Amino acid sequence: MITDSIDETEGAIVATAAGRVQGVRRAGVHVFRGVPYAAPPTGARRFRPPAAPAAWEGIRPASRWPRSCPQEQREDFAPLRWYRSTLPQSEDCLYLNVFTPAPGGAGRPVMVWFHGGAFCTGAATAPGFEGSALARSGDVVVVTVNHRLNVFGHFHPGPAAGEGFADSANAGLLDLVAALGWVRDNIAGFGGDPGCVTIFGESGGGGKVGRLMGMPQAQGLFHRAILQSSGLRSVTPAQGEAAAAHLLAQFDLTPDRAEALRDVPAADLLAARMRTVEAQGHDAFEPLPDGRVLPEAPFETRAPALSADIPMMIGTCENEALYRLVDLPGICDITRAAAIARLCKGSGMAEELATRVYDLYAGKPANASPFDVYADILTDQRFRMNTLRAAALRAEAGQAPTYLYRFTWKSPVRDGQLGSIHTIEVPFVFGTMDRAEALLGTGPELETLRGIVMDAWVAFARTGDPNHALLPRWDPFASATHDTMLLDLAPRCVPEPPGPELRALAGHRMPGGFRKEM
Repeated sequence: MITDSIDETEGAIVATAAGRVQGVRRAGVHVFRGVPYAAPPTGARRFRPPAAPAAWEGIRPASRWPRSCPQEQREDFAPLRWYRSTLPQSEDCLYLNVFTPAPGGAGRPVMVWFHGGAFCTGAATAPGFEGSALARSGDVVVVTVNHRLNVFGHFHPGPAAGEGFADSANAGLLDLVAALGWVRDNIAGFGGDPGCVTIFGESGGGGKVGRLMGMPQAQGLFHRAILQSSGLRSVTPAQGEAAAAHLLAQFDLTPDRAEALRDVPAADLLAARMRTVEAQGHDAFEPLPDGRVLPEAPFETRAPALSADIPMMIGTCENEALYRLVDLPGICDITRAAAIARLCKGSGMAEELATRVYDLYAGKPANASPFDVYADILTDQRFRMNTLRAAALRAEAGQAPTYLYRFTWKSPVRDGQLGSIHTIEVPFVFGTMDRAEALLGTGPELETLRGIVMDAWVAFARTGDPNHALLPRWDPFASATHDTMLLDLAPRCVPEPPGPELRALAGHRMPGGFRKEM
């Protein structure tokens, strides 16, 4: 839940297509919370595409944060509590929040944020995603979106379930399209330019951005795209159907009787989903290519042609995988043999390949211990490998530019143990470093880095080019040079082609879906 001590006063009133809303004014920014962009997806609407919100009379207050989609409560990793919302949960979750310097003013660039948490958890209302600082410093309009997740947004019982479930595997993605449609139709009243919309997201949010780039329904609704630390892996229809069948069987149902699930209490449905994930060892309640809503897996074999003319920025952090590792008991003392065994178990990798990959990564000067080697492999496998593939596929297409970055600043917290961990760049994008003190620490260098990072995101949203005065020249990615901006206190753009270790790792493709084992 986003909380702070800043005083709020009554804000402006803005007319939307469904009715008027009144937000609050705080620290020079107008904030509109919990604005409906679609009807509640409850009852008969469960699993169906989003419908337009009902109109209202009078003025609707927009001062309270919306509820999150139902989701399991994961064990909290203390340095990342700023990434989690603690607000109540409800299936009635299709709301967005708007942060604007001046409603009704000149059209500003619009930045639409899709939160992370894979496709199963998370919310737009996490403390680190409060958009006021970004809106104020960047002179942009920021929109953050809640939407359906896990089984509520991605349930795929297959053709036997009938037309009522034709789009249920990607209902959560259709929510995002509906939110972008709301932006197109309403954002001018909030001071935004509907012809200059950037979608951006980190981790699962980056995966949402990548999928929207290949969705026909989203075409024309955005004009720039930023993918931060996204794995870009997809489950298959077979995996989705197997997960749906397992869940249905818990209620003595088969796919042809899936309609009965619309009457199951949300808590029971969520609990059944978790039992399915535990039984199968991976989470297949995610978007999947269905040949219709999502014609193909994003960046699997080619860059989406639908968004070929849209500038893209994409990148990773240097030590992504540490967020899943640093608190595992005994992991820092892992041996070579144990690391190789984990690679085989968690990735389905043959022992011969796992051994070869390990030994190649062990040859990198920065990897002083088996733990360093293992963490480096997982970072590349889960994040960097597919990011580089996406950049290369875009370069091959040869249309709009793609800008590649790697965030390399390392946190001093825990004596540097956290490194450049997954999510670490997000507070610098939003200017919410104070909310992420447990991850970032304190010090004047944080504000310096915020200027470097936030200004790049804003410049890209404004022009499609992230270059600004605090950066050296950042050239678009080219397959021959692999130009990469290293984002740090002293940023530099360097050629960073993949070495033999990453090329060997790329010979094994990770299966889709979140895997528990690391």
